[in-house]
Amino acid sequence: MGQVWRAWDRIDQRDVAAKLLLPELAQDNEVLTRFLREKAILVALHHPHIVRVHDFVAEGQNLAIIMDWVPGGSLGERLRQAGPLAPALATAVMAPVFEALAYAHGQGVMHRDIKPDNVLLSELGEPRPAAVRIGDFGIAQLAQRESAKTTGVLGTPLYMAPEYLHSGDFTPAADIYAAGVMWYELMAGRTPFAGPGTDITIGLRQLQKAPPPLPVTGELWAILDQLLAKDPSQRPDADQAGQLLRELPPEILSYEPLPRQPTPAEWVDAGAPAQLHFASGAGQTRQIDRLTVPPTGDEAVTSAKAASPGSAKSPGSATSEGVVEVPELPDFGPAPVKTEFRPRPTLATLTAAEPKTEGESAELPWWEKYRRWLIIGAGALVVIVGLVVALWQFGVFDSDEVEPIPEPVVSVVPAHVLGQASPAGLRLDWAAVWNPAESATELTLTAEATGAHGLRGDVMVVIPPWSAGETDGADCPNVALSPDSRVTMEPLTKSKDGTDVQCGYKFLDLRLDQSDRLVLQLRVTAATPPTDYSAWLQSIVSQTNETLREAWPGASRFPLQRLLGLRVEASSVTLTGGEGIPVPYYVYPVWPGDNEAGSILPEPIFQYETLPVSATTLLSAITGGDNFDAVTVISCNETMIIDRYRVRALQPTDRCALTVQVGELDGQGSFAIEMQGS
Repeated sequence: MGQVWRAWDRIDQRDVAAKLLLPELAQDNEVLTRFLREKAILVALHHPHIVRVHDFVAEGQNLAIIMDWVPGGSLGERLRQAGPLAPALATAVMAPVFEALAYAHGQGVMHRDIKPDNVLLSELGEPRPAAVRIGDFGIAQLAQRESAKTTGVLGTPLYMAPEYLHSGDFTPAADIYAAGVMWYELMAGRTPFAGPGTDITIGLRQLQKAPPPLPVTGELWAILDQLLAKDPSQRPDADQAGQLLRELPPEILSYEPLPRQPTPAEWVDAGAPAQLHFASGAGQTRQIDRLTVPPTGDEAVTSAKAASPGSAKSPGSATSEGVVEVPELPDFGPAPVKTEFRPRPTLATLTAAEPKTEGESAELPWWEKYRRWLIIGAGALVVIVGLVVALWQFGVFDSDEVEPIPEPVVSVVPAHVLGQASPAGLRLDWAAVWNPAESATELTLTAEATGAHGLRGDVMVVIPPWSAGETDGADCPNVALSPDSRVTMEPLTKSKDGTDVQCGYKFLDLRLDQSDRLVLQLRVTAATPPTDYSAWLQSIVSQTNETLREAWPGASRFPLQRLLGLRVEASSVTLTGGEGIPVPYYVYPVWPGDNEAGSILPEPIFQYETLPVSATTLLSAITGGDNFDAVTVISCNETMIIDRYRVRALQPTDRCALTVQVGELDGQGSFAIEMQGS
């Protein structure tokens, strides 16, 4: 929908997020009218788990939404970096999602695009329920065009409810369905209907196929299956769903994260809905669609389908296909006064086999019941015995050598740090994640030109050892830049750079256009990394800034990071005639250490007599090659600006202020204009 900028609220003195919408949205009068009409509703959404919208700003062709700044990334990023969450953690973070949905639905606002990428975290590290924030609440609905119903769909196909794909109808139940898909994804590492094919293929699966069961407890799967019901009337509302999650016993959630679930070899048709009751707080009872409990423990079921209407089969009988028919439910009695989920009666364990003839006993001998396990056990015993004999023949058991202890599995919490833009407009963001396949740290550096002009030049970083408290002399980590990068990385050396800062590197000739980003992938191999990358990334930022500040006092090194501003020196002039005369002035760079005793004035970036074709290297660096097109000079009314940067004095004045801006940097000076003979 647009770009999101971090902005500074000068009134409340805090960071906020400003979403600048795409120009085609800002120029659409219908969309603009809808935003202004709904502004009061969204600004009034105050909930601890919803990213708050503070204001809508319309300036010319720009339309922006001002929201809370949430620095911890999203659940989507956490899922991609570290894999599925443990069921207990996934359930814990979903509870506040349903709380926020219940509140917003009560205010008449739907989200329309619930997914892990739109659930943000207010803090770095492992997700906590208190840190969950739903972003972009109601924004998607506002940006929807009236033609979307016939020309396309709004949202993400993997999370779209069947009724929306079928008829374009969107109700709060569609948000519940998307939240169910998200809960499934947090535990499985994939959405239930993801797989090969186009968006149309995925949509057909949403409409026709059953979600592949997860290897979780029956109680947990039954609630998840409710949320993914094809019929929206069969799903619980957000308040009921949140209560169901909160009332899950801890013992059915307390196991390790699942491995990422594979795509099913084939998809099972959704079939007819099974029957299970769900009691609402109002004492009314309704049926919930497809509450199929997967196999757990000794209660494994080969497969289960609801008996088709009018079927002559008795409840609980086995069909010729080895399929278990769902039995009739007993009377549950009057509904309780609180929301309660009641599990279906247990189905007996059956083995798919040839259909039994009439009069044949349904009771199987014990060796038939456990034939499969006996075969597996016998085969395993043969393999083990053969392996032991082979090892004995090779003399393995005669060796006195002690087998080495395998390396422990490394589990590191990923982290990222957002840098502050330098005065010249360069921002460096860092992210780190452990790559178990390569036994290395994947370090990502994102360089961005945040201003109205591009940037060119070298960039310096310090990548210290893991521990921030390690002293000089500690081994620096081995850092390698991805070979497909479009820049070159070198270590800092005394001969080339005037300093050999420990663990210091430079990236040569970065070229960034306006609002451009350059992503550099680095691989760091060293000893076992820390359990959390956050402190290490912070030390990268702090040690880099310290080196930039202290290593080259007053010297013109790494201007994109070290330039602090401009110094403008102008000379007073005397008018000798009526046509005016040029005003001599010089624009100098301000470096760290310039104010120290004994420091000399550096070479100017440019002066009033500089020719446009003679731009200095420094001017080209901080303007991205725009040179004098990126220079703005403002002077008093008694002067005139010629060719963007030449100042001509016309009238006398005791003090004329002169402001010079070069790219994102600016400086001020002053001079006097006198009349001859005065």
